[in-house]
Amino acid sequence: ANIPGYGTEEVSDHAAALLLACVRDLRIRDANLRLGRFETDISGPVYRTTGKTLGLVGYGQIGRALHRKWRGFLPQRVLVFDPYASPEAIRESGAEAVDPDRLFAEADYISLHAPLTPRTRHLINAKSLAKMKPTVVLVNTARGELIDEEALASALAEGRIAAAGLDVFER
Repeated sequence: ANIPGYGTEEVSDHAAALLLACVRDLRIRDANLRLGRFETDISGPVYRTTGKTLGLVGYGQIGRALHRKWRGFLPQRVLVFDPYASPEAIRESGAEAVDPDRLFAEADYISLHAPLTPRTRHLINAKSLAKMKPTVVLVNTARGELIDEEALASALAEGRIAAAGLDVFER
């Protein structure tokens, strides 16, 4: 169900938290620390937020709230795909309206805030994942069925994308 205005701040906070946790690899670092493994030399890449491109799929209240909050992380650009949002309103907010293929190809971080419709079901699938950078972080706090979970699991296992922060699932 969609209840306009309900949970806008909380869900956008959660999307930001999932994104940051993935960008900084907090789950693995926390698990290592709890096992007594102290990292004095970080062996893997450490990603930044500054200067990166955020992609928002859906620019309703939650997508706009995340955009507002993410400004503090100094993104280089914010790309928005939302066929229902006015390109003028997107531009006035400091973002750029783009088609999904461009968003998938150019975004460093992608956060999903779209409704579930026949058009958006499995919007994230093997084809769209193949367009993404291998360093992309994908976050979904919207609807589980926006993502083909088998395709996502394959992309993660094969290292074709860096990470996914999911709050919702198909089942």
